[in-house]
Amino acid sequence: MSWSWPFGGPEKKIKPDPPMVAANDPALRAYFEAMLDYTEPPAVFAPSEVAMKLSDAECESLGFGTWRDALPAIKALAWEARALGNCLIYHPDGKKVPQNVSWMEVGPIRIMRNAKVYLEDDW
Repeated sequence: MSWSWPFGGPEKKIKPDPPMVAANDPALRAYFEAMLDYTEPPAVFAPSEVAMKLSDAECESLGFGTWRDALPAIKALAWEARALGNCLIYHPDGKKVPQNVSWMEVGPIRIMRNAKVYLEDDW
């Protein structure tokens, strides 16, 4: 008979969080919003640039083995930001991703902050 500590402890996740759950992670959201804030239009950024900012511990807390596993969650964040009017989403060839296309249906994307949102800053 094996003995285990009865009071629990840090448990490693066996499976990663679904993208919509992971997109609510404060660290992931903060990295995405920082990239959106600091990338001046017409410059764009890729979801991988956000994912690579995650530390190993942050990846592990989300159940991810590597930063690449975070890409679907970052795409979910991009679609959320686009719905709010905060960004535009493009294919790498520069064509805009249509509104009726889901984040689950696209391959690589590029994200650009919507310049119109920041024209009348109230800083």
